[in-house]
Amino acid sequence: MKKVILFICLMILLVVGVGRSYVDVTPVSNMNFEYNEGLIYSLESLPDTISPSESLSTGEEDLVSNIFSGLVEVNEKGEPIPDLAMGWKVSDDGLEYTFKINEKNKWSNGKEVTAKDFQMFFRDLLSPDNEDYTSNELYSIYGVKDYREGKIDFSEVAISSPDDYTLVLRMNNKDDDLLKNLAKPIYRLRDLNEPLDNYKKDFNEISYTGPYTIYDVTEDGFIRLKDNPYNSSELEIKDIAFKEKDSDEIELAAFNLEKVDILKNPPIIYSEDIGLYKDLSKYNNDTLKLMVVNSDKAEMIQGISNIMQVLISDSNILKNNLGEPYIKVINNKEEIHSIKEDGVKGDYKISESEKNNLKEAGKNTLKKVFGNNEVLKILVGDNEEDKALANELKKFLDKELAIKSIVKIHEDDIDEVIESREFNIAFGEFNFNEKNSERLKKENIDKEEDESEDKNEESEKETTTSEKPNLSLVSLYFKNDVWCKSPKVNYLFIDGNGNLILKYSS
Repeated sequence: MKKVILFICLMILLVVGVGRSYVDVTPVSNMNFEYNEGLIYSLESLPDTISPSESLSTGEEDLVSNIFSGLVEVNEKGEPIPDLAMGWKVSDDGLEYTFKINEKNKWSNGKEVTAKDFQMFFRDLLSPDNEDYTSNELYSIYGVKDYREGKIDFSEVAISSPDDYTLVLRMNNKDDDLLKNLAKPIYRLRDLNEPLDNYKKDFNEISYTGPYTIYDVTEDGFIRLKDNPYNSSELEIKDIAFKEKDSDEIELAAFNLEKVDILKNPPIIYSEDIGLYKDLSKYNNDTLKLMVVNSDKAEMIQGISNIMQVLISDSNILKNNLGEPYIKVINNKEEIHSIKEDGVKGDYKISESEKNNLKEAGKNTLKKVFGNNEVLKILVGDNEEDKALANELKKFLDKELAIKSIVKIHEDDIDEVIESREFNIAFGEFNFNEKNSERLKKENIDKEEDESEDKNEESEKETTTSEKPNLSLVSLYFKNDVWCKSPKVNYLFIDGNGNLILKYSS
């Protein structure tokens, strides 16, 4: 079986690996291909802890989201819906939320879920001693900020339980995002005094509030879930194993052999549709692909933007990996706030005549900017998507304009690359949701713009030849999460947080 898997990996790489400078085939390991008792979900990494942690990735939160439940959750559109709370009422002034806990809810040990359980959960989560939680998004609740800062006791925080099945939150101010925040995986109910950090060994000592419980962790690293007998959800998927990915190529081969049933974000396909993926679903993941241009010449920025718009519209990255194009030069830091909404509203398909006009305008502009002996330095992350974008740009510059360019891979965070300014063009990402994203952070965008504004003010007083060029951001496209499912899976429910919710899947 392993030889068959490796052979298929090599065949796939011959098709999808065009343009790669090397082929890395990882031996088949840590994969129990004899697992036939339920579905297998292969994800990028398994969490080190199931304790509330802001360091978990969206994929790691998928495990948390299926073994624990919260007051509320969100549907596929991101709208709050009931979970352990069967409903809620908001006062006319928006300053009081009353949640009614469903009396049918039980922990996996058979005990009833009560409003007092939520009180104790928030007491422990928001404790000033809890260094794993740093968010201020619940500061709109009266007393939370002072409690976090150690100024008051939790008894003074306006989170109360007048009876076993009623939880009341009183607010400092109206907070339209409260319900959406409470629907995040970090606020799903669990007992923080249990061994959540050692769940892979002590899973039997943990009380679960979700539709699934962990009942086994195999030597091969499979985390096996089964339905929680005390949960009222009617499940169509009753047994599923979470496993950590091997290499992308190994995982893709396993999926095509139907040894993996759910696979998220498979390798990029550069050629036309070739039938490797049996069933694809796409969901926006609120990540914006960006290009950073290191130049003080507006003509270069606009010229490169025009060319990238043409290249991206023809790119198989978007055709096969289903991104949503949005080409725009970001002129000021306020635009980063509205760009997500603008991108959702717009239809940015361009006609062939528009492509030709953009192409010619871009070529004419860049001819004026570049000297004969200039070499453009393009920096990319060590991922196939960045490499594909850079190589398309490099080929165009060489063929259409005879402009020399080199593509270099950086291993640093994009923020460090920007700070170095040792490039003409770099590719990165900005995630609208991830507070601690290792991608291009909003703070860096603001920082670079502030520095640019300071330099402009200084240049009015003094002219200097050593001033660094300005940095400009150009949005390229909104990325999507791409989900593949085997014939054993009919439907995947991906909520507004980007998490796979198995109780609504089938």
